[in-house]
This record gives sequence, structure tokens and C-alpha cells, in this order.
Amino acid sequence: MYKFEEHYWWWVGKRSIIKQLLDVLKLDSINILDVGCGTGVNLNFLQKYGNILVIDFSKEAKKFCKMRRYKIGQANAEKLPLKENTFDLITVLDFLEHLGDKMAISEFYRALKPEGYLILTVPAFSFLWSKHVSHFTIKGDMIKPN
Repeated sequence: MYKFEEHYWWWVGKRSIIKQLLDVLKLDSINILDVGCGTGVNLNFLQKYGNILVIDFSKEAKKFCKMRRYKIGQANAEKLPLKENTFDLITVLDFLEHLGDKMAISEFYRALKPEGYLILTVPAFSFLWSKHVSHFTIKGDMIKPN
């Protein structure tokens, strides 16, 4: 993913939709929580909207974010070590389907300000709900499910 997600049409398209939504909401200088940041590519555009706190449970995610020069915290999305009513925006992009227990939704609600926004995406089809790159074959500039 790290190698392809900046330019591959799927991820470029998804980021474009999210950017358009954020622009319509006219969010500026807000507190943002990005949960399950993966390789950190979304942070490139999210930082435009405000201050970002980034968490992921994966040590591998931390490694990739460091390569992009982002610092992330390691935390369990189902037990966020955060105060209530802290964030104006929480983004959970293609991450929720990786959790066994959906308690994270309650945690997002708890951490979100009363007038805040939650942007949550999941892959369109359940066959796409898999472990990331281990279920894909990468050849040239093409990514195909195995």
C-alpha cells in the first residue's frame, strides 16, 4: 500500500471524495483524530484542516508514518486514552472492518465534540475486507485481489 496509495486511482478517488466533503463542511483550524492511519498518506491532506492526533495499533503503521515524517500514537481504538468531547472531526478510513468488537463506535462518539463530525469509510464489498497487502498481488502499477 505504501508504494501505491499516493497515485493509485482507488485511493486518489477516495481522498478526493473526503476532501470535497471537508471543504463543503468548511472546517478550518479544528482538532482532528485519525484512527487507524495505516501508512499515513491521508495525513498529507488532513493537516490542511487543523491539528491532527494520529493513532494506530500497528507497529508497522508507525514505521510507515515515520517514513512520511509523521508521529503517531499507538492505541486501541476500542479503548481510546482520550478525554471526552475533544475532537471536531474523527476520521476512520477503511479501518473499522478490521476490528472484531464494534465498541470503537462508542469510543469515537465519546471523544467527539457534540457538534463534531465522524467520517467513516469501509470497503464497498466484504471480499475487500481483508488484511491489507497480503491479499493482493502487485505487478507494475496494477493491484489485483488474489
